[in-house]
Amino acid sequence: MIKELITNQKKEHNWNKKELLKLQLIWYLSLLLLSITEYYHLPNMPELESFFHFLAGISIKLLLIAYLIYTLLFKQNFSLKQIGLSSQNLFTGCKLGIKVSLPLLVMILLLIHLPQEHLNLNQKFQPLITVSSLEDLINSFFYFLTLLLLTIVPALATELFYRVVIYQFFKERLGVLLGGIVAAIYYAITLLNFDPNLLLAHFLVGGISIYLYERSSSLIAAIIWQAIYQATIILYIFGF
Repeated sequence: MIKELITNQKKEHNWNKKELLKLQLIWYLSLLLLSITEYYHLPNMPELESFFHFLAGISIKLLLIAYLIYTLLFKQNFSLKQIGLSSQNLFTGCKLGIKVSLPLLVMILLLIHLPQEHLNLNQKFQPLITVSSLEDLINSFFYFLTLLLLTIVPALATELFYRVVIYQFFKERLGVLLGGIVAAIYYAITLLNFDPNLLLAHFLVGGISIYLYERSSSLIAAIIWQAIYQATIILYIFGF
C-alpha cells in the first residue's frame, strides 16, 4: 500500500510548469486586485470597511473561479466528476467535511480561552465575536453559519486551484504521498505569510484538504473543511 502511494505516478501529465506558473500568476493578480480595494475607505462607516473588503474579495474570487472552471472544462477537457464537483456522493462529502472540521471548531474555542501567558498569539487576536459566556457562544453560532455561507466562495477558489491544479501537478510526478507533502508545503509558502505558526497551520490545513480530496475523490469535503476553517479563523481569532 505504501509503495503504491509513493510510486503511483502518471507518465502523461495533465499540467506542465508553464500552465502552473500562469495560473499561479493569475492567483496573485486576484490578490493584487483585492489589495487595491483596501485603499477605498467608506465615509463615516469605518466599522464596515473590513466587511466591504471581504465582500470585494468574494467578487474577485468568483471571477477567479469562473476562469479556473473554464480552464479545467474547456482547455484541459476535464469533466465535472474529474474536477470533483459532481453531485455524486454529495451528501457523503458534506458529512465527511463536517466530521473532520468540528474538532477544529472545538479546539479554536478552547484555544482562545487559554491565559495570555500560555498563548503568544493573543496580542494578534481581533475576533468579530468575543465569547465569554454560554450565551455568547450560542449567539456566535448564528454569525458563524452566516459567515460560513460567505466563505464557501473563497474556499471553492482555493480548493480548485491548490487541489485540482497544484496537488495534481505534484501527484502526477511524485505520487500521492510525496506529492501531497510537497503540495501542502507549496500551499503554505505561496500564501506569503511567513509567521512560523501560520506556516505550520497552513501546511496542516493544506494536508487535511488533500487527504479529504483523495479519500472522497471529490472537492466537496475539502471545500467544507476549508470554509469552516476560514469562518472559524475570521469569527473567533483574526477578524476580517
